[in-house]
Amino acid sequence: MIKERIKLTTLLSSICILIFTTGCQKSDHLKLTKSQLIENTINFLELNEPESAIKLINSNEKKFEGDTDIIMLKAEAYMALNDPLTASVTLLSAYEKDNKNPELISATYFSLKTAGMDTGFLLIPLAEYSESSLDQSDWLDVSIQYELENNIPSALDALYRYIGTNEATNSAPHEIAYKIYQFNRELNNSDESIKWLNIIAGTSSKHALTAHLELISYELDNEQWSALNERIIEIESRFPNALEDNNYYNLRDSVTENLNKKNIISLDEFNNDNISASKSGNFQNIDDLEAFAKKIADTELQETEYNELIYDPSIEIEPADPIIINDSNILSPNIDNKVLNVATNKAITPIRALSVLEIESILEEANEAFLNNEYGTASSLYKEILDDYPNRAPIWNQLSKVYLANKQYIKAENAALEAIKNQASNIQYTLNYLNIARETKSNLAFLAELTRASQQFPNSPDITLSLAKEYEKNSRYRSEARSMYMKFISLAPNHPQRTEVENLIQRLP
Repeated sequence: MIKERIKLTTLLSSICILIFTTGCQKSDHLKLTKSQLIENTINFLELNEPESAIKLINSNEKKFEGDTDIIMLKAEAYMALNDPLTASVTLLSAYEKDNKNPELISATYFSLKTAGMDTGFLLIPLAEYSESSLDQSDWLDVSIQYELENNIPSALDALYRYIGTNEATNSAPHEIAYKIYQFNRELNNSDESIKWLNIIAGTSSKHALTAHLELISYELDNEQWSALNERIIEIESRFPNALEDNNYYNLRDSVTENLNKKNIISLDEFNNDNISASKSGNFQNIDDLEAFAKKIADTELQETEYNELIYDPSIEIEPADPIIINDSNILSPNIDNKVLNVATNKAITPIRALSVLEIESILEEANEAFLNNEYGTASSLYKEILDDYPNRAPIWNQLSKVYLANKQYIKAENAALEAIKNQASNIQYTLNYLNIARETKSNLAFLAELTRASQQFPNSPDITLSLAKEYEKNSRYRSEARSMYMKFISLAPNHPQRTEVENLIQRLP
């Protein structure tokens, strides 16, 4: 009974204060201190009177204008009224002036999230000043934001927080495991990179073969012949013909030869089920690794690495990029009749470089084979030109299209990257690469690729529209999607998809 009287008394006194404050504000008869205003506002909120709390704050707004504590209380009242949008607007005005206040950052994030608005710009401030406000699932988005800012150490740490450990674990999602490997590789954390590669290689991930091939390179560099022996067996079992497709034609014979030299179990013995431990009991080194590398150098393409984050926009990015027969970049041999071997980065002198007429003939035959869906013939003919002139971007680009049509996605990606490496300013090669990347990249990796392409070619309508559609897939990036759609219209006002884009904009907040 006493408690009820106290509550009633408090309510009546608060109402009286509100009425008196509203009526006498101009005459300045009542001047509340900050502590009194906070106390009375809290009383109203506890009594479920958010409207009265807002009126009380408004009546003292000039006196405490810009005060973070008062603004947060006002936003809390709007949240109590189930109006997170107004609460967000209220808090954002304060955040612009006080963007390192943990409580303000947390309150702004919560109100924006409740309102269904973009919170991406707050993820890094939350991680740095109020990480307790983040759920474990939020750390994936934090990692994306750090990567977009090229802060790879923080992006890696955020992914570790997302999976709950910084140790290599089989429980990590395949795409996340591959991303962690990439970050560690970029940071030159070799030991961690190898741990994650071994995990990826043992999964059903689309990156499993890539991981095996990366490990082959590592084991070759470190002359780990027994490990290579086991890896070849696994690759041949899971990915038939993969070694040949990736220019490791002589690897099997070389490994067997070097195992036999050191009296270690050979691959043939292994395949005959005579499986046993190494006779020497440990790994052995040899002196002819350089000779082996030289042996396969002429056929092995050096892979160009790209940061990886599936792309599926409703529009196709597939511009025409025909091979121009009279392109001087394709036909003209180097002055000194030398070319660069991609695998060794050393100049070699071909026995006889192809002549202009020979190249024209080969191109005509290759293009016809491609049109007739004879992909093996077409790729062989294009590579015949590249053997003599490996820096010809148009040929690499056309070769990538052959591989893509034949669903050889890894080869297609590598060829497209070679085209970009040799002529990075050509947007057609980037568009072709993005077409291929939708088959090889995860949603996470592709967002980063699109962002990178948009930065390089900011006036491309195709890239802008694709980036807008990618943003729209995530409710947290709707504002960015709207901005990109608007930019697309400004770049291509007569585009046939303008009406569709305008309808999409109308549906966005």
